[in-house]
Amino acid sequence: MNLKNYKDPAMLNLSKNPDKEIKAYFWKPFDASRVYASSGDISEGTGNDSSVINVYDVTQVKHIQLVARMSCSKATLVDFAYATYEFLKLYCFPPFIVESNGVGSGFIDILLNTYNYPMEKMFYEQAISPNGKYGEKTYGVKSKNKTKLEACMFLNELITTPDIDISIPDELLVNEMGTFVRKNTSNSITFNAKDKCHDDYMMTWIWGMYLLFADTIQ
Repeated sequence: MNLKNYKDPAMLNLSKNPDKEIKAYFWKPFDASRVYASSGDISEGTGNDSSVINVYDVTQVKHIQLVARMSCSKATLVDFAYATYEFLKLYCFPPFIVESNGVGSGFIDILLNTYNYPMEKMFYEQAISPNGKYGEKTYGVKSKNKTKLEACMFLNELITTPDIDISIPDELLVNEMGTFVRKNTSNSITFNAKDKCHDDYMMTWIWGMYLLFADTIQ
C-alpha cells in the first residue's frame, strides 16, 4: 500500500448554503478515460462524527487510487445529500456504496428521491427466497457483523497482496488506520476504532473496497 502525500489538493466548497462549508478535496481531476467508484459513511451532523464520501480510480484493479474526498461533521442530511450529488456528478456518477444503517437510510432516500441520483449506480442488497424469487431491492449496505467482518477481511487481503498497489493521499484516513483495531468477543470478531477515536474515514474506505468485492462495477 502506498501512502502518498500529494501536496495541496484542489478544494471546492459544495454546500448549497453560502454560510456553511462542505469541503471536497481533489488529488486527481476527472478523466473520461478512467473508471471510478465511490463510497460513503454518513453521520448525524452534530459535530462529533463526520460524513465522508470518497472517489477512487479503479481503472486497474491492481492499482487503486483515492482521487477525491468530501467530508463534513456538521452538515444536515439534506445539505450533505445535495453536496454528494454535486460531488459525484463531477465524476459522472460512479457506482456508489453507502451504509444504510441509522441516518444512512434517510440520506439514501434524499439522494435518490430528492436529488435523483441514478438508481442503477447505487449499491443495493436483494434477498432470494428458497424458491429462487428475488425480494425487494434495499439500497445501501446494511452493516451487520457478518457483512462488516467480510468487508474488513477483504480489505486486509487487498493491502497484504504484494501485486496490488493502493494509493492513499488522505492524511485523515491514514491517521484512522492507526486506531482501527480488531476486537474479539465471546461470540464474534469485529473491527472498530479504539476508544475515544473515530472510524468515519476508515469505514468509508472499507465500504469502497467492499464494492469491488461485491463485483458491482460494470
